[in-house]
Amino acid sequence: MQKDLRETLGTERRLDFLAALPESAQAKLSEDIHASRKRQRQSLDDAIENGMRMVPMLLRGPLKKILF
Repeated sequence: MQKDLRETLGTERRLDFLAALPESAQAKLSEDIHASRKRQRQSLDDAIENGMRMVPMLLRGPLKKILF
């Protein structure tokens, strides 16, 4: 199995069934997972920024320190 795909999905899962996929399909799956995680991270960052706009300006700094 492609090393990158195993790193992407983690070693704690059983991934033997993925060995049946051709290398090109494994590479595509790995790329798609990375792209999906990147979009998810961006969506979460955008949601946090939009939520912070509802907080008064003076409280944003302390709130960010508490949350993050």
